[in-house]
Amino acid sequence: MADKNNCAGCMRDGDTNRAPSWCSDCSEPVCVTCAKFHKKLSPPHKIVPLEHIKRPSSDIFKLSGNCRTHNKEKIILFCCQHDKVVCDTCLSESHQSCKSIISIEKASKGVRDGTVILDLEKRLGNLTKVYENILSKQVNNQDNMEKCKEEIKTTISEIKNIKECQRNILNDREDIQSTLESVTSWKKDIDLLNPHASDIHLFQAVKYLDAKAHEEELKIHKMIKLKFCVQKNLSNLQTFCPSLGSIMVENTPVLASDALDIHIQAQDIVKSQDDKNKLSLICSFTTDKLGQNVAIYRGCFLPASRLLLSPFTGNKLFVCNLDGANAKSINLDYGPHSVTLYDKNRALVTSWNGRFMQTINLTTLKPGRKITIGTPCGAVTSLDGKICLSTSENSLTLTNLNGDILKKTMTKLEPFDISMNRAGDIYFTRQFGHVYILPSRSNEPFIYSEMSGGHGVAVGDHNCIFVAQCGSNKIIKIYRNNEVNCIESLLNADDGINSPTALSFDTETKQLMIVSENSNCIRIYKT
Repeated sequence: MADKNNCAGCMRDGDTNRAPSWCSDCSEPVCVTCAKFHKKLSPPHKIVPLEHIKRPSSDIFKLSGNCRTHNKEKIILFCCQHDKVVCDTCLSESHQSCKSIISIEKASKGVRDGTVILDLEKRLGNLTKVYENILSKQVNNQDNMEKCKEEIKTTISEIKNIKECQRNILNDREDIQSTLESVTSWKKDIDLLNPHASDIHLFQAVKYLDAKAHEEELKIHKMIKLKFCVQKNLSNLQTFCPSLGSIMVENTPVLASDALDIHIQAQDIVKSQDDKNKLSLICSFTTDKLGQNVAIYRGCFLPASRLLLSPFTGNKLFVCNLDGANAKSINLDYGPHSVTLYDKNRALVTSWNGRFMQTINLTTLKPGRKITIGTPCGAVTSLDGKICLSTSENSLTLTNLNGDILKKTMTKLEPFDISMNRAGDIYFTRQFGHVYILPSRSNEPFIYSEMSGGHGVAVGDHNCIFVAQCGSNKIIKIYRNNEVNCIESLLNADDGINSPTALSFDTETKQLMIVSENSNCIRIYKT
């Protein structure tokens, strides 16, 4: 900007007109005529009086609608999965598999009403206090070093390492002083931009400073502390010590008194009232990470943050981390159908139309003994030593590890997916149909008439039920409130949910696994 008192647009055209206003979207001064045109754009640009604008720091002042990676591209999108503002080129290069992509206009709505600005201001204020405290201690360190140097010079003429230590402290002090000034400036920027900037400009500034604050928070945790250790007894150097001391470099966390009082968190976009109950995505991966053309039919959580996955084809199971890393296979002599965790050492697997279930040793990752059931089995669920199977006889069979039939209930239809709570109540779905419950003390299942289109089902905590609606791309929660069944939509296509087919809930970590993308993607959410 050549002259902040003249209209930038007119100056580019060779004219000179006084600029009484400021365009927050273009970050430049505008005259009365140009201001009218800026207000007519779609969406309209935000115009504020120039006297209300105080110039923020250079980094924030230079923020524009252009992408930081591709300077000539405009920022038009926001990736919810990676928490980044992106351009069209970013989308094609780095975010092709991301499903939660929304316009920056939608992402920036409500930025002033949420907690993200308050949280960022708190973090920047906290960073300021921490760096001030560290700087004060570094100044004291330098003063103490000077005193120590004078004392030692009376006894020995040269200590080589003391100069190196001085240089390190001085360099650290200069770096910390510079960082303190930057953090202080960032905090002022937020205070200046909040009342005057447009939502989009403010949103970009918040995301930019969020990343910068995150970098500084990481640096504090890796802060190096210099310490000079002096021998207590210096009365006889030749007898008691060959040297006066040593300089030690310790890579230690900041002292508790200086520690940040907040956890480092990824900032999410401000949610509307309808989004308050949406789940938080922890991680996701596509199933080609497990092998070529792998599609997952069912899965369950394992101890130590692992997953056990049953593919559509092949005679094997997969065990991997929550993000798909460190994948290992368990070879079987049949095609697996469904899996469930039995206890911390064993899982159970059924086969397609097989008349048995088999244990899986979770330590050796080897198949164990086969337990004969006597009728073809399908879905399986287990909790607190209880095992429930769906069978080809349109029934639900309660059994144990010995294969004893404890209870058998005819359902008049073939259960597609099943899940059980601690009371022994069994929830099941009919493929693309209703959700049913079979109470532990009843032989007659009841239907949730309010709920249809169910596919996968999983019992959550407090006896709520998660249901995957494959056809409508939704994850639904059913719970009881004052003896009334309540249905709540948790996730939908806008959150990246596409054709969800199977679910699993971890009662320890309160995490929900969703098999989606036509069985080609695994997503893990915190409930």
